[in-house]
Amino acid sequence: MEQEMTDIINHPPHYEACRVVVEPIDVCEAYDFCTGNAIKYICRAGKKDGASEATDLKKARWYLERALASKTLRTTERLPLADTPEGMRIRGAILLLCSQVPLLATLVNYGFQSAIDQLTKRIDDLEGDAS
Repeated sequence: MEQEMTDIINHPPHYEACRVVVEPIDVCEAYDFCTGNAIKYICRAGKKDGASEATDLKKARWYLERALASKTLRTTERLPLADTPEGMRIRGAILLLCSQVPLLATLVNYGFQSAIDQLTKRIDDLEGDAS
């Protein structure tokens, strides 16, 4: 009886139809290849079996650096979010992901170079812990 009450309180079935599920691919497809891959690796860092968090973050950093090198972006440029219906959908999706992935929030709020700096700091922290 207690379990049923908890489910009704915490996850009422009449609200389940309104639940929003976002996968990184929903956001990745809105950006160029390098930026999309960086987002993917940031989101999965430390979560995929067989892949270390440091390795995923190094890959994300590599893709962000590549994105910067291949474009005429300023290092402070943020992820563009178009003011179209599709852009608004992506904006909502990325905000949901940012609430779960702080390094992604850095990319969105402070730009490519700040994200690279934060990735480097986190990698250094992880590799310092390993030694």
